[in-house]
Amino acid sequence: MMRGRMCFDRFVLAALAVGLVVAVGCGPRDTRIRNRVSGGVTYGGEPVASGEILLIPDGEKGNSGPEGLAIIKNGRFDTRGSRAPGVDGGPMVIEVTGFMDEKRSTMFTHSFKRDLDRSPDMTLDIEIDKKSARTFVTDPAL
Repeated sequence: MMRGRMCFDRFVLAALAVGLVVAVGCGPRDTRIRNRVSGGVTYGGEPVASGEILLIPDGEKGNSGPEGLAIIKNGRFDTRGSRAPGVDGGPMVIEVTGFMDEKRSTMFTHSFKRDLDRSPDMTLDIEIDKKSARTFVTDPAL
C-alpha cells in the first residue's frame, strides 16, 4: 500500500511540474506598441560603416514604453528583426555608437533627444557632426 501511495505522489508532482511549465510558457504576451524605425546614419558627411542605435523613451518628458534597438550597417539601420524591434514614439533619447572603418579602430558615440511620430513605419535620418560626437581611437587587436 505504501509503495502505491509513493507512485501516486510522484505522479501528482510530475503533473504539477508539467502544468507549471505550460503555464509559464503561456503567460501574457508583450502587447506594447512596437513601431518600426529605419533610416540612414552619417558621421561627418560619410555613411557609418557599422554600429548600433538605441532608442529610449524619454522618462524626463513623461514617455514610457519599449526601447528600440537597430544595427547600423553601411550607413543604414532598421529596428525590424532586432531583439527590440521598435518603439511607441513620442519624446525619445537616441544613442548612436558607430565605427568609421571595417577595422573598428575609430569609434564615436553621440546622444540626442527627438520626438518621434507614433506611426507604424518611421524614417529617421541621423547626421552627426564630428564636433558634437565623442570620438575614440581603439586598438583593434584588443
